[in-house]
Amino acid sequence: GVAAGAVGVTDIPSVLLASFALFAAAAAAETYRRHQIGVGGLLAHVGTGMALLAFILSGSGSQTISVDLTPDVPQEVYGHTVVYRGQDFAENGKEKSYRYEVDGTPTEAVTKLRGSGEDAAREPAIARSLAGDLYIAPTPTTAEHDEMILRRGRTVMGINDYAYRYEGISFEPQGGGKTLVTAQIELTDGEAVDTVEPTILATDTGGTSRPIDVMDGKFRIRLTGVSADERDIRLEILPSLAEEMAMPVTASISTKPGISLLWLACVLVTIGGLVAARQTVSPAKGGDAEDPLGKKS
Repeated sequence: GVAAGAVGVTDIPSVLLASFALFAAAAAAETYRRHQIGVGGLLAHVGTGMALLAFILSGSGSQTISVDLTPDVPQEVYGHTVVYRGQDFAENGKEKSYRYEVDGTPTEAVTKLRGSGEDAAREPAIARSLAGDLYIAPTPTTAEHDEMILRRGRTVMGINDYAYRYEGISFEPQGGGKTLVTAQIELTDGEAVDTVEPTILATDTGGTSRPIDVMDGKFRIRLTGVSADERDIRLEILPSLAEEMAMPVTASISTKPGISLLWLACVLVTIGGLVAARQTVSPAKGGDAEDPLGKKS
């Protein structure tokens, strides 16, 4: 009951079950002390009691909270110090990692990315300790972006004070009904000029594209659409990768107290079963074996 209360388990049925689990382990120890079971039986029974206790603590004692995490700013969550260290993007552009430190130990949540660069499948970061596990699941974030339409041959002033000029477009069949569309765009801030070629992989049902750096990484653009007559294209204007990596994120943080006991319980049950299986009664060495009827052989 004390162990259950320490991790936040307060409902009566769970406290009673936790007490029974501890009582079962204590009863096994007392039975072993009286030589009524062997070492193997002791380990197996204690392991079973610990497994029941682990299920109760991790289930009824689990807690979840949503936390806004700012890079490099420590926060106390369920008795742990959590620090968000930003994001890392894989070179192939197919996944990224949210990096955290929990009580000084690094851990990361890996997120698969869609073709557009948006979050898809996510795996939480897990910080393991003897007291239990802490799970950190980042909420998908979308960087603020603007959209603009460019007409071929015309210069347009963007929202970010850069001038954009759509020069032309090319198409390259990729097979399987896919076509790689490449736009030629010129950007300038009045002094420096950058010529870039964003692409989109078009299919019969849509297309996918990824942001590219422009103006030495000051921001990014992504080609998101082309008109049927090829006169207009649609661009998405995104902050730089460094800015996106430093953005605050919201994460769902949950705790599973006592879950480490389950692994220890499995080990004890396994070892106890093996030890019990090997314990056999052997005839005394150097003496005569006596048959069940009391006759000596």
